[in-house]
Amino acid sequence: MPFLSGVFGNGVVYLTPPASLPNGTRAYVYLLAEGEDPISFYRRLVMIDPTDPRLYNHLGRAQLEAGKLADAEASLNRAIQLDFSFAEAHFNLGRCLLAQGQPAAALGSFHKAADLAPDEAQYHRLYIEALIREEDGDAVLAALAAGLAAAPRLRAWAESDPALAPLRADPRWAALFAEG
Repeated sequence: MPFLSGVFGNGVVYLTPPASLPNGTRAYVYLLAEGEDPISFYRRLVMIDPTDPRLYNHLGRAQLEAGKLADAEASLNRAIQLDFSFAEAHFNLGRCLLAQGQPAAALGSFHKAADLAPDEAQYHRLYIEALIREEDGDAVLAALAAGLAAAPRLRAWAESDPALAPLRADPRWAALFAEG
């Protein structure tokens, strides 16, 4: 039974299995209370519905924020196993792998996230930043071209980020921004 998510009142996250109340079916609402441990909260929800990749993604993100990187990696991999097209899980896995000092593996996750959700500028940005660390100017320019085509909001970042300064002298850079 998949969960729905939303914002409640002052921004507290809630998840609830869908239910049809008019026919007598019970609906359950789970509130992440202020000060409650998000890892415990999402673990309980994963136990209720172990087939919902979004719950594993939420759990993995909470584990990542708590610095429990091995646990986060496992949760995010499970989310991806359940739904390989889940771009946010790939993105969060990339963040986790980067935090673990695995930039090459993170690069693949960021690339997959950007491919799956091309309009998400943040996914393109982290993919491009990972390529910059790999010092592959051709790949950076190719990824930037794809990112600008799909997510024009990326332009302001690309024009101002100092890490991209060495590429601005490349004639392909001018052509990229002349097209926009």
